[in-house]
Formats: sequence, structure tokens, C-alpha cells
Amino acid sequence: MIKTVSSTRKLKTAIHSLQTALTKGAEYRGNIEWAFPSGEKAVCETYTIDTALGEMLFGMPPPWNGRQAHLFALEYERGALHPDVEINISFELDRSVSGLFLESSKGLYLAHRGGVTSFRGKVPRHRTLNYFSEWLQPFDDEGRDATAIVITSMDSSAIGSEIAEFVFKVIEFKAWLKNSAENGQELETEIKPSADDDSPSQWNGADEFEGKKQFTPKGNEITYTYKHGPLCNLLKRRLSEILDGHAGFEVGKNKQIDIGIIDKVTNKPVAVFEVKTSASLSEQLYSAYGQLAYYKHRYGTQETKQFLVLPIELRNLFKNSEFFHSAGIQILFSSNEQIYTAEGAILDATVESITGGKNA
Repeated sequence: MIKTVSSTRKLKTAIHSLQTALTKGAEYRGNIEWAFPSGEKAVCETYTIDTALGEMLFGMPPPWNGRQAHLFALEYERGALHPDVEINISFELDRSVSGLFLESSKGLYLAHRGGVTSFRGKVPRHRTLNYFSEWLQPFDDEGRDATAIVITSMDSSAIGSEIAEFVFKVIEFKAWLKNSAENGQELETEIKPSADDDSPSQWNGADEFEGKKQFTPKGNEITYTYKHGPLCNLLKRRLSEILDGHAGFEVGKNKQIDIGIIDKVTNKPVAVFEVKTSASLSEQLYSAYGQLAYYKHRYGTQETKQFLVLPIELRNLFKNSEFFHSAGIQILFSSNEQIYTAEGAILDATVESITGGKNA
């Protein structure tokens, strides 16, 4: 069971562990003043952390109002120091505070409830969760069903880079919100599927974006290759080729499911596929487990097969195959325009076993 950490003792211990993990090996910059959108300022113990996305400043102000703030800024150069992301964690259960820890039998995870402030003030939580749809994890929030963004495993050896990836995504989200508002675009409003999502129109066959995206933290432009789209499109092509001649099935996706094999009669997926591409697997693997379980429950049946799809470069890093296998999740790898099973076989036989063969 995945649940929130609510014990004050456990929360304070987890906060100390987080700060220790972030400052270990980081460069101490001294006590530096940070400025906030509200106009308030605070002098914080500040460190520089080297991450996969460049230098990230980490600030720790004194605890206040029963909570501890953690401030992060990517690629800071000079001038007033403003946090790109502030992760507050309460010393007791407080659902109004966005930062939290989740725990399961597999370990402890830093997570976020989705409370974000942008140029127009507080962003509705459902919009944040919609933007972070691939990071989400359902959990038991002291007797309530809830969903949070999983940022990193507390056991991760790349905890700084994984938090930097989250910070990067928040900056990208805020830029998208501002650009959408300036161009008069209507924002998506809800992450939870509505009753209409059970209609045939919920599935579509549109390709994902492929190419490079740009990110400009503090005026320094970073260009990165978007890996998720190309892998989704490769999987879609391969499944479509295999299903050619299977009259009763088609390949589709919806707002949450990356790719599914859809039974045309029931309009339910007989298989769901979740694609992950991060070089640091911990938080993405953890969210994939919860996502696939939710997709099967929400859209599929007891017989719906679940697949996690990874780039072949991550094969040697992947140590959780037995855990996923025990949960009924099969692992696939992509390489050279082909999709392979964990045993190295091409995908054809696996799909045929699900659909019952051609013209089924």
C-alpha cells in the first residue's frame, strides 16, 4: 500500500534525510538572501548542487509555521535570487502544504500535491496534475484517495538531478501557462476522466511530438531532445504493423494512456503501455507502477495486460524486473526501430497471444 507519511517524528526524520542527501557533496555558498514573489525576503543556508541540467541552488530557510521550506533555482547568475520552485513540507499532516513524503514497502519518496504559483497567482491544482500526468501516483492520504507528483526516491543516487528535472518541468509549465494566456488559448482544466471518457471518442491515433524543446532558465537557453514522443510513436507503428489484419482491434491512446490495444467491440483496452525515458529511473518507475494499475482499473478489465516500455540504454540500470513481473507488468525495450521483450524476442508473438491471432 502506498500512503502518505503523517507522523511528526517520521516527517522530521525524512526532512533531515532529504537535506543531508542534497547537501552531501554540494558546494556551500553561505547564508544568502532569497526573494519571494510576495515581496518577502529570507536569509537561507545555500548550496550549489551539480545536476544533469546544470547548477542548481538549494536554499534552506529556518522552519516557520510548522513547516520546512526547500528552495531551488536553476542556472542562477546574478541579481536578486528567486526560487524557481519552493517545496514546503509540514511537520504534520497538512493537505494545504504541497510537499509530502509517500511510503510503501519499497521505500520512501518525495512528492508534491501540485500547488504551484504562477504570474497570475495560484494555479488550480488539477491543471498542474494534468501537466505532470506521467509523474502521478495514487495514494492513501490518511483515509482519502489522493494523487501526487512523485519527484524522487529518497534512496536515489541522483536525487539532485531528479529534483532538478522536476524544477525544470515546473518552469516549463509556468512558461506554457503564460504563453497560453498571452495567446488567448484555453487551458486544459481537469485530469480526472469524465463520464464522457468512456465513449469511443476517448481514443485517438494522433502521433506524439518529436524533435527538440528549448528551456531558458535565467536567460541561458538549454535545448534538449524530447525522447518520450519518438518512443511512443515507434511503439504505435510497431503495434499497428502487428495488428494489420486483426479486424477486432486497433491502436489508440487517450489523455492518460500512452498507447493501448483497443477492443473495438467493448471499447476497452486489452493491453496498456506506459513509456518512460528518464536516465534516472527511480521516480519514473515508481509512478509507472501506479499509473498502469490505475489505467487497468479505470479503463480496462481484469484481463487487461500491462506493459512498461523503456529505451534499450536503460536495460543495465533496470533492477526491478521481478517486482514488476510479480505485479503482472511486462517489461519491453526499444532498439533500432524495434520493440523487444525482456527476453530479447520481438513483440509480434506477445501481441498475438493477447489478440488471439489475425482476424480474431
